[in-house]
Amino acid sequence: MNFIYKFDTIIKHHSNFLYERLQEPKSEKEILKILDDLGIKDSLARTQLVELYSWKDGVAYDTTEYTNLYNFTGRGVLLPLSFVQDLYNLNGNGSWEVGTIPIFGNYKGDYLFYDTNSKSINYNMILLYSKSSLSISPMMTFYDSIESMFHTNIECFKSGAFQYIDGKGLIVDVEKMFDISRQLNPKSQYWQ
Repeated sequence: MNFIYKFDTIIKHHSNFLYERLQEPKSEKEILKILDDLGIKDSLARTQLVELYSWKDGVAYDTTEYTNLYNFTGRGVLLPLSFVQDLYNLNGNGSWEVGTIPIFGNYKGDYLFYDTNSKSINYNMILLYSKSSLSISPMMTFYDSIESMFHTNIECFKSGAFQYIDGKGLIVDVEKMFDISRQLNPKSQYWQ
């Protein structure tokens, strides 16, 4: 997943303040243990999640700071694996579609889930779950894959649709973001 390293370069360049908040990566052994605990058995999903969390382990929740200062996807931050596991254990059993796990979020109830269920019609896609948007019931496809999510965010930064301002957070040109997202995620319902 060399797109993660392209994204790494973009984040360092466009939002170093955020980049410094990303936690050090987990070891492959730690990641696989958590994926086992979450019941993630699909080999593609395991490979992609190992690569993702081998890059960085997300932005930890801090009650003293406004998490949106560190938003870099328009939908929140990469969630630490320990938080994903806690959230899944608290809410996941029966609340979410089988095989979906939150990987990005704003810590307020809006999350991007990765569908790891190979029998799902949304397999390998990123789904939006939003408590704040009652029209999304229960989840809607948002990105065509983890790879397209990163490519979309890279293009949003390159085009100026995303601008990160230290101390203020992510400034989004919504029209540009929609155009880029629609073009790079033709299978996802949200952008249609």
